[in-house]
Parts: sequence; structure tokens; C-alpha cells
Amino acid sequence: KRAEIVGKEAAEKLLFEINSKACADQHLADNLVPFLIFGGSIKTSVITEHCRTNVWVCNQFIPNALKIEEKNKTITFIKTHK
Repeated sequence: KRAEIVGKEAAEKLLFEINSKACADQHLADNLVPFLIFGGSIKTSVITEHCRTNVWVCNQFIPNALKIEEKNKTITFIKTHK
């Protein structure tokens, strides 16, 4: 590819992430999922399959600890009281 095309594609992807107003881009979000077990939530631009897989794995260790909210593109720790 020509450098101009690569630059344009990179700029478009950056603008997509900035315009999403999410605190974590789609490449960072799946890496943050295990830390959500300690509490909190993250909003991401896109819920990727990697995010879904990491949420599933975390929920295997602590059942129903994390929830994906598709509409808001948010992954949230669910407080449990025992």
C-alpha cells in the first residue's frame, strides 16, 4: 500500500476511537477486563470477541462477576453480596 493510504486508514481509525467517547479503545479494553474483577466498569468503542472471551474466562473464576452491556458498550463488575 502507498503511505498515503496507510496514513488515511490510520487517521480514520483514530477518529473513530476519539468520536466514540469511550475511555478504552477496542484494543485496550480486552486487556483491562481481568482488572474489573476488583470493581468498576469500562466503556469501549467496540466490544470485540477478545473482550467477550475475557469476560467469559473471568466469569468462570468468579461466576457472574462481569456483565457486558451491549447498548452502552460497557463491561461492568457486578457487586455480589454474600
